[in-house]
Amino acid sequence: MAVPDKYRYRNVYHFTSIENLESIIDNGLFSTNQKIARGIDHVNVAEEGIQRRRAQMLVPNTNGRFVHDYVPFYFAKKTPMQLAVLHKKNVDQEFIIYLSVSILSLETKPGAYFTSASANTDIPPNFYSGNNQAQQLDELDWQTIDHNGWRYDGEDKKHRKMAELLLPDHVSLLEINHIVTWNSDFSNIVRQIFKNKGIAAPNVFEGNLQHYYYKPGNWNTSLITGPFYLKHHFDETVSYIVSFQRQVVPKFPSLGHALIAVRANFSAIKELEGIDGLGANYGPHREDVGAHSRRVASLVVNSPEYRQLDATHREALEMAAYLHDIGKGPKTDWPNSFMNKADEEHPRKSLPMLKRILTEDVPVLPADLVRKIVMLVTYDDLLGEIVAKGRNKSQLFDIVTSPEDINMLVALSKADIGSLNNIWLMQVSGGIDNLRNEALQNLQGNGS
Repeated sequence: MAVPDKYRYRNVYHFTSIENLESIIDNGLFSTNQKIARGIDHVNVAEEGIQRRRAQMLVPNTNGRFVHDYVPFYFAKKTPMQLAVLHKKNVDQEFIIYLSVSILSLETKPGAYFTSASANTDIPPNFYSGNNQAQQLDELDWQTIDHNGWRYDGEDKKHRKMAELLLPDHVSLLEINHIVTWNSDFSNIVRQIFKNKGIAAPNVFEGNLQHYYYKPGNWNTSLITGPFYLKHHFDETVSYIVSFQRQVVPKFPSLGHALIAVRANFSAIKELEGIDGLGANYGPHREDVGAHSRRVASLVVNSPEYRQLDATHREALEMAAYLHDIGKGPKTDWPNSFMNKADEEHPRKSLPMLKRILTEDVPVLPADLVRKIVMLVTYDDLLGEIVAKGRNKSQLFDIVTSPEDINMLVALSKADIGSLNNIWLMQVSGGIDNLRNEALQNLQGNGS
């Protein structure tokens, strides 16, 4: 059945990582089940729990075919699913590309289906056959699909936003009519990949607010810093501090003296003054950020991991505990010096602060000690988010270089969680210990 005239101009969108593009050029787009059967390995940008539901969701009247037997496309250009993927911090939004096909695939592709909502819920959406039910496109919530906002009135509307077109088994490269990228640099990378393959690229152009989530007021910056760019900023910060040529005498004669000063007066370092008195009421956070940081430091110095360290590394761990939330400040950036929502960018925002502290307030430290302090502050949430939120454990393996690194991260992570909620700590503590053991084994396997 023909797609009604009022929809025929539309395209539908499949988002994936640019890292998958070479494979897509070689193979086209395969359904998840076909990729598994053919041994095609892709960088997965989808949420694991949702994928389990899709794997088990039957498409009606298809003799036992599941959603994972289809290549999925969204009618919307930007979806809550993409935002959820970013919040999990396993994907850099800059690496996301959109592959577009015409909505006319519904009438040209035998066995195509579309849905009234996302095919990832416990209760399945309505499924419509493209072959004989294309007029049911009128049943979709097009106002919500085309709406460019981030928030929706209820989960039902959010899922209607993510209505899908499902194409069976395989979509060839020839069916892709354009590719959308983060910016011109990534467009050039896409074109170069096609050129290297000796294949003409489809139309490639840069996206906008319809395709990506930007930091409010800064349309060149992703809403959330993903793992690649956070690691890049981390490495750059360490390199800057280690190579910095001192021009002035540091504020404190040693790291130990800086610690003594902070213990006596939390505001002895200006970035700590910036979070002292910063109120908070979101998630498990209920107390002043400065008070929370002092509580974390007190828990760290009573941890078994702390007691196993030498004096120098004890100082580094305690200082990192005091500094771990400096990126949430300064309090003057928050209305009434009060946080009513999480700041997921505080790890990245802490890095320029660490540059100043470790080049102006303390004397030259050994390069590895600098790296450890910066690592602890930048990745203080990592272990908890791996265990509780599904953040990718490879991010841990990429940053630790010694058992000390791992144990210091464990100490800081448990202290941070325990300062907020002891029941939560009990729930995740075993997972953190298992993760520690896996990281230690990974180090040994790499010859470290």
